[in-house]
Amino acid sequence: MHKKEFSRRSFLISSAVGASSLVFANSIVNAKEAVDLLNPASPLVLPPNFTPSVWFTMESNGRTTVHIFRNEMGQHVGTSLAQIVAEELCLSWKDVTIDYPQMDSNTYGTYGMQLTGGSWSVVSEFDKLSKVSAAARQIIVESGADLLGADIADCIAENSFIKDTLMGEKISFSEILSETVIDYQVTEEDLATIQRKEKKDYKIIGRSVPALDIPEKINGSARYAIDAQVPNMVYAKIIAPPKRLGARIISIDDKKAKQIKGYLTTIPFNFPDEALNGGILTHVPLVVASDYPSAMRAAKLIDVNWNTDACSTASSADFEKEAYKLLKDGKNGRLSWKIGEYDTCGEGKECKKLERSYKTSMVAHVALEPMSALVNFDNGFLHIYAGHQAGTLLPNIIGQFTSISPDKIIYHPHLVGGSFGKRSEFGMIALASMASIQLKKPIKLILTREDDMAFSHPRTPTVQRLEAVISGKECLGYKQEIASATMQFDKLMPQMLRNPIVDGAPVESENKIESATVVGADNWYDIENQTVNYFRQASVEDTIPVRNVRSVGNNYTVFATETFIDEVSQEIGVDPMAFRLNYLNGVGINAGSNTPASYGGGKRLANVLKIASGLANYGLENLGEYEGLGIAITGAENRWAPCFLALVAKVKVDKNSAAIDVQKLTCVLDVGIAINPDGIKAQVEGSLLWGLSNALLEKMTLEDGMVSERNFDSYKWQNITKIPELEIHIVENGIFPSGVGEPATCVVAPAIGNAIFNATGVRLRSLPFSREELFEGLDKKA
Repeated sequence: MHKKEFSRRSFLISSAVGASSLVFANSIVNAKEAVDLLNPASPLVLPPNFTPSVWFTMESNGRTTVHIFRNEMGQHVGTSLAQIVAEELCLSWKDVTIDYPQMDSNTYGTYGMQLTGGSWSVVSEFDKLSKVSAAARQIIVESGADLLGADIADCIAENSFIKDTLMGEKISFSEILSETVIDYQVTEEDLATIQRKEKKDYKIIGRSVPALDIPEKINGSARYAIDAQVPNMVYAKIIAPPKRLGARIISIDDKKAKQIKGYLTTIPFNFPDEALNGGILTHVPLVVASDYPSAMRAAKLIDVNWNTDACSTASSADFEKEAYKLLKDGKNGRLSWKIGEYDTCGEGKECKKLERSYKTSMVAHVALEPMSALVNFDNGFLHIYAGHQAGTLLPNIIGQFTSISPDKIIYHPHLVGGSFGKRSEFGMIALASMASIQLKKPIKLILTREDDMAFSHPRTPTVQRLEAVISGKECLGYKQEIASATMQFDKLMPQMLRNPIVDGAPVESENKIESATVVGADNWYDIENQTVNYFRQASVEDTIPVRNVRSVGNNYTVFATETFIDEVSQEIGVDPMAFRLNYLNGVGINAGSNTPASYGGGKRLANVLKIASGLANYGLENLGEYEGLGIAITGAENRWAPCFLALVAKVKVDKNSAAIDVQKLTCVLDVGIAINPDGIKAQVEGSLLWGLSNALLEKMTLEDGMVSERNFDSYKWQNITKIPELEIHIVENGIFPSGVGEPATCVVAPAIGNAIFNATGVRLRSLPFSREELFEGLDKKA
């Protein structure tokens, strides 16, 4: 064995500051033990010179492990990221595995935020992973050529081998790493000269390889957050307060609970006002027992005396009335997006205005796996076992709640059974952490479904008013005004705010905008004059903390936009598809030239719309009575990383009962390079059904300051007994890849609503769609 020197290179790579190391291991000899925190009696065995790279590790047994710092919640993100690495490294797919390393206070500085959300994982990791992997390929080619005694120019990497194309000899990566220690660092200058593969040479990217985490999920070995265990742990259950926010505990009587075998204690958590900032926490008792059933039984026997004097008693009806008033008054609106001057008519033109209002209800996450967290405070270190969408932030944030130094906090990531934004919350982990510190025991906190919904962080309710300036067959101006709550990032993460965008450029303003709340209103239509204003409803935030729910603002902004576009086209007597195509020329700020993923802009939207319309026989199909087709498009999840997507919905309405039968959804998407086509289709299938559920069923309400729906008997959602045919088509091209986890959700409701109108002549402008409202409309038409 010998050490290969690379004097020409000094590799240093990182997503956060451009600096980390890549180290290749040699054979496993003189192995040393490392502590396995889940089972101290069975230590892990690691080779002595095995130092993981930032993004992946290559071992002498031929295996390459890609390290995944994104949260795996059913989307198979690890497989897509591993495909990027395997492609540029020229690996055999059978040699590729993934893992989910623990995170500490140093992880953020090394890897960056690593936030799982916004459909960002592939679009944010593709460039760095492909460059790093291509650099590693060059190094291993040089090492292989050296061992073969060949000229580097004659050697290629292929299927986990280095091959001498001149002599026909080859050597495996495993053999190279068994005979050579490769220790190097890469500079940014080296990365700038790295030659990545062209799309035509891809062998792994673009293939529907099976997800790497499927076997463990099938055989039961996968470790979900709710499965986490450590020795001597106890269990905790919350007692939900009578109001969603602010009910303070006066006293607790647990005399009856003490009769329950296994009951230990109840911790009353009353927090100072500043700790309640942003709605991460609220005052709550934590019932602790030796097992969870005992904690559940004890919780029912505990009497809690609450003070609710300072709590909001608002209801959903109150929020709706206030939102309409805010929009009518027109005061205190914040500019979000502006092109030209909205009220411009044009010289010599006669103009009129069309105005419509739309409203949407609160929607909860309701993931299959309820929230949980296991925390063990041991020897001064706080160990967190959970699934979280922002694991690199946990040490600092939990440190603030517990006064434990962030360098003493370690996060052990687990798989998640669905999240949709819910696992970006920190409250349950904070509660379990404080309880573990106080009791000096490992605490596993689990929410029942009722608790999970009582502590909901739903999507905000909204009312939106849209206006258009119309002259003849033209739309000269477009205005969208949104009344809703924010996710309070101004208090929690100010870096998530942005300045207003005027004619494509940010303009410094004191009135910054929460991007996720208004995303989607910055549409891709080439309408010359546009204005988007935002009106904040603080009363909602004072009653319930609203947050990121799958596709965030797109779900209501795109619903309003795409419904209104149909209404404008009908007002001027132009087919809705033709109207859209007339304003999808990809010019100006809609050319998409500011980021690699947005290249082509509106032209790509026009393309997917044409394809989807063709596949669905839009305008050609001989539809029956009360049948209709409706279209909707989006460039979600946002303008810098858009998935260009079009949807055609086929709907049949029962004229007697007003039952809505969604028969087929035809979806076409352009996501740039399709890393894993089958994985993309699987995510889009889930997104479409999520959007269907939002459109037809899901509605969370507040009454007297508390969530009304506490389980699936009252919170309705889509089940498998009545789902439409799904046809999904991916447009293949070599443009920079974007994300697919969320965008399809936001076009389902407007496409269905437009189809309902085309089938019945009745326009529905509220979500979820109401059969009663549709029935009334049908009755009036009759």
